[in-house]
Amino acid sequence: MPDSSTDPAESLMVASPQAWRDACFSLPAVRSLSTDGRKVTILCPRSQERFWQAAGVAHIISYSEKDSARAIARFLVDVERALLWEPGKAADACARAGIAELIGLPAPKLEKLLTRKLERRILPGPAEHQVQRMLEAAELLGAQPLQGQYFKALAWPIEAQTDALLVVPDSDYGANHEWIHEEWLKVVEWLKEKGWQVHIGKLREGGLSDSVAEESSCRTQAIDLSNPDSFASYPLCLSADGSLPHLAGAFGAKCAVLFGPGDPVLTRPLSQRHLIIRKKVECSPCFLDKCPIDLRCQNDLDAPRVIKLLQSLNPA
Repeated sequence: MPDSSTDPAESLMVASPQAWRDACFSLPAVRSLSTDGRKVTILCPRSQERFWQAAGVAHIISYSEKDSARAIARFLVDVERALLWEPGKAADACARAGIAELIGLPAPKLEKLLTRKLERRILPGPAEHQVQRMLEAAELLGAQPLQGQYFKALAWPIEAQTDALLVVPDSDYGANHEWIHEEWLKVVEWLKEKGWQVHIGKLREGGLSDSVAEESSCRTQAIDLSNPDSFASYPLCLSADGSLPHLAGAFGAKCAVLFGPGDPVLTRPLSQRHLIIRKKVECSPCFLDKCPIDLRCQNDLDAPRVIKLLQSLNPA
């Protein structure tokens, strides 16, 4: 049941998660909190400004990634209530600013900062997607987040490249989350044979995407996660597990995501329209930054398996 002490007319500041993936997960909850007369302000890293503008948030307080919690606290004048998703410098800044009501779900390192703890209804059953806790928090604050309108794609003023497929071998999560170079080349060649115009998205210079683009003679597309202009025009995306498929999905792309040490049950991009590709091995998911054995979750995934699953990939 929603918290009856919550007045929808009251203003609320929401501290956006630092990670792009979690910011995307928080989007439906924030949208639902913004539609019942409550004035919602987003506190976010400066890199997330365009994302939250596209979400229709009118009031945004942004800070530099280099700002300390003390520096951020100076921006939080006259804020009375804040919703915190995670510990970190944004949460510390809210505490330093003396915000009277700090609301959130109990979590390690965050619980001690909260003045009002939201209690979840924990039911037995399988592991749940991380978006569930955010949706339930919004519900506890009086919103009704389980509505289709809150999960709709973000609009961005850019013409769609309907004849192109964005392929992103790079992952900002690290090399453990990147598939094998040689197998990427096989899949890219198959896509080209099928008539796709393949653009290789790259997150960094000299990374896996650069080498795949060079050997496959495909056009490269520099990806700036903070700027939707660099990826929002693609309705289809094939990507390593990372921030990009979450953002591309938020802007309406249908994504095929290659999972390795991560867990798609917990962190797949929102919407069932996306395609999850993985080789389930005994030690996965491990969530490790460096594999202590043989990275079999990536090495055992071969191009024929990926190609077979990609047969279903289309813009519909």
